[in-house]
Amino acid sequence: MKQLRFKIRTIRSYIVLYTCLIFTIVISLFGGLTYYYISNTMFNEILKYTRQVVEEKKSNIDSLFSQVVTLMQQTASSSILNESVQPINPGDYPALLNNQRRLEDYMQNLQKFNPIIKDFIVLDVNGTAIDQTGSAVIKEYNFHKQPWFAKQNFSYFRVNFIGVHPQDYYSSASSDEMIVSALAPVYNFSRPLGTSYPMLLCNLNVSEIQSLAKETRFEKTGFLMVIDEKGQPLYKPAANLHIDGIASTVRKYMDADSGDFFLNDGDKRFAVVYDTSKITRWKIVTLIPANEISEHTHRIGIYFGLAIGICILLVIAASFFISSKLTRPIVRLIQKMQQIERGDTSIKLYDTSTEEIEKLTYRIDSLIENVTSLTRDVYTYQIHGKVMELRALQSQINPHFLYNTLQSIKALSVTGRNKDISTMVTLIGSMLRYAINNVQDVVTVANELQHIEVYMQIQNFRYPDRFHYQIVCDDVLKTNLMPKLTLQPIVENAILHAFHNRNQGNIRIIVQRMNHLIISVHDDGVGMTPEDTDRLCSKLEGKPGEETTQGGVGLINVHHRIQMKYGEAYGLTIESVLEQGTSVQIVIPFKEESS
Repeated sequence: MKQLRFKIRTIRSYIVLYTCLIFTIVISLFGGLTYYYISNTMFNEILKYTRQVVEEKKSNIDSLFSQVVTLMQQTASSSILNESVQPINPGDYPALLNNQRRLEDYMQNLQKFNPIIKDFIVLDVNGTAIDQTGSAVIKEYNFHKQPWFAKQNFSYFRVNFIGVHPQDYYSSASSDEMIVSALAPVYNFSRPLGTSYPMLLCNLNVSEIQSLAKETRFEKTGFLMVIDEKGQPLYKPAANLHIDGIASTVRKYMDADSGDFFLNDGDKRFAVVYDTSKITRWKIVTLIPANEISEHTHRIGIYFGLAIGICILLVIAASFFISSKLTRPIVRLIQKMQQIERGDTSIKLYDTSTEEIEKLTYRIDSLIENVTSLTRDVYTYQIHGKVMELRALQSQINPHFLYNTLQSIKALSVTGRNKDISTMVTLIGSMLRYAINNVQDVVTVANELQHIEVYMQIQNFRYPDRFHYQIVCDDVLKTNLMPKLTLQPIVENAILHAFHNRNQGNIRIIVQRMNHLIISVHDDGVGMTPEDTDRLCSKLEGKPGEETTQGGVGLINVHHRIQMKYGEAYGLTIESVLEQGTSVQIVIPFKEESS
């Protein structure tokens, strides 16, 4: 099984890493913001819908209470009720019985066609019951003395709604039972209202109000309730719900006529939307558990999470595919470069997969070709350099030179010049030691001048009085470095050719510094024609190693050795005038031994 290599330092790993990182951040931010926006929008829509429902329920309840108000106003101002509350002789039983029957029939008919009405109770000016349509009222019960009754504000055609209060005035009712009522004075336009007046009390069926609330569903367990001015609920929305504490708590936050807020009740949290009845000033309140609202957003959050996860997986897969596509040419390039490193320079890197890779591989191929060519040239130059060094060495120990020198020593011995023989042998030994034993290819100017002086002394023994020499060099220039065995071929050329067929001549060697170090070898020999000078200069410009059938081999070798070592800006320059002499200049960089 091929091992998967994934290093963080590779281009592919950076592409995958940064692509996944950037897209993950963007997708997460976009998904989070979208989820936040949708969640808020959904929550606001739920609240908006709830407000509309609450307003609709408020309108329905107000419509129901408006019917009660109209009914109470009509009843309280009816002539039948007014006559029944007028003082009658207690002994006039027929009149009393007639009034009572007429009133009961009238109110029962009203009650029959208005299911919200539980019963009517008529109170006299003292607050005791005169008549009723329902269960019997305790005769001694005084309504005026009850806390829930005493604070009412009465005026003509005004109907007051009394919030939740006990109905302990019935003979058969339990004191724990609660009820809501409507209360209005009995209207008599022939007399002022005064401070004491008969009253009509109408007890209401809360079930009718509750039935309106049950018609609408608020999520799973949300509910609607009506709360009176004291914070008491008119009914219990659910049998297992502890509504009393919730209702009183909610009432504290409902100072405005309408609004919404969140309510924490123990471990439960409710979204509360409320409105106020224009008739009763009671609050119509909807409570929806917050967790039921969040269920919608929770499901959306799960879907968003799955969508974001899928998008991230797709981004990862796409980043691997794209990175592989982008880096495949680079991988191929690396593999080919490894083959080239192993020595196979015939491999071509040229790749047309993309414009950038095409340009890159084309230039690398050109570079490799140039490097290969330069390597071949350098190798060739090194080989030729060694050949020229060997030729230079051979020129120093030329058998003809040794043979002629030994012949000169023999001639000295015949004439008995032992001192000169000793000098000659010492000079030849010094010359051979310098040429053979010193393995360095560069020497100081001082060493090279010392060697060429030895060579010229030997030649003076061989050719007495043929030439005189002079060496001019400042001491500060003697520490400069130069190629070994550079001067001997030039001086030898001057001795052999410049003074041919002449009795005497002069050789002058001058070392000076300008932009570079210049060593000039001057002779006042026969010189050369312009044609011969140009021909020799052309030979100097030839390629290293090219064979020549005419003279100047030593000069050509020296010239090429200098150029291969220091560059084409350096080497030999030759100037010659026929019958006046020749000047050869050696140009090399200034480089002292200490550096």
